[in-house]
Amino acid sequence: MIRHPNADLARKTWEAISSGDVDAVTGTLSEDIVWHVATPGRFAGDHVGLEKALEYLASIGELVDEFDARLVDVLVSEDRALLLCRVRAQREGKQLDMDFQFLARLQDDRIVELWTLPHDPGAAGAFWA
Repeated sequence: MIRHPNADLARKTWEAISSGDVDAVTGTLSEDIVWHVATPGRFAGDHVGLEKALEYLASIGELVDEFDARLVDVLVSEDRALLLCRVRAQREGKQLDMDFQFLARLQDDRIVELWTLPHDPGAAGAFWA
């Protein structure tokens, strides 16, 4: 396997978010990050700035009874990374078991823009409703 610095950055960010390591997360996301969420409902839209991105992540953790997100693969280019993952979660008797893609735009060894793309936006939105 050939290593690429953008794949390393994507994996480092994933591991930091998955483990709840806020210091490590802030080391990989730009202060000016724009996190676009394509899931209908409470999280939909753009979360602008590092503080809003961290609030978005914290909100997910506060609302779920169980959450497991596993990184499946990372694809990279010179200025992008695509993280493919499987998310399983439970909340209020609802179940979510779905593939997600996270498309990151990278600049100066940071993620400056991120798109959260669920495989089935309607089902993901119903889970969070």
